Amino acid sequence: MRMKNKEQLLTQIEQLPKFVLRDIYIKSEEITNDGIVESENKYTKENRLIGITEKHQSPIITTISKNYQLVQFDAVFNPIVNYFSNVDGELKYYWGSSILFLFPDGQEFKTDDNHNIGLIVTNSVNKMMAININFCVLYNDYKVMLPKDISRFRQLHLGKVKEIVEDYESFISLIKESWKTITNKFNRDL
Repeated sequence: MRMKNKEQLLTQIEQLPKFVLRDIYIKSEEITNDGIVESENKYTKENRLIGITEKHQSPIITTISKNYQLVQFDAVFNPIVNYFSNVDGELKYYWGSSILFLFPDGQEFKTDDNHNIGLIVTNSVNKMMAININFCVLYNDYKVMLPKDISRFRQLHLGKVKEIVEDYESFISLIKESWKTITNKFNRDL
């Protein structure tokens, strides 16, 4: 997949589905001469869980508790993309989950051997991929993820994502050092 520029990414983010919370109804049971059977026309509203669907679609993507705070993808991705003055990247979406790959422009966002350092931001509406930010290095069109102990943040809530992105530049030296260690350890070009 070819990388998109900042404006193309923002357009693509805007085109991601919007999600809505929907009540769940279960067929009621009736006692008949044949025993307990599902009712043909009576439904009982589920009290503890609620469904998430894409807006104007009926298939349920997931069920969550009624206290779950639904956050749209654009609320997560737009502030991160807009933080950088110029950025290229990719956006992938499937069934309530999305991954954003971002590579900011500028020499300060490159390894010592001139490879782009990027962010991998994941999110989903079903909590399977809480807001995660990982770092990677772009090498020959491959995104090489760095060890998670130095390169990963997991956020269950939107609140601190902006702070993490603002601290991105402070992690660049750790990422450069990690990349140098990886390439030295293999003692060869990747």
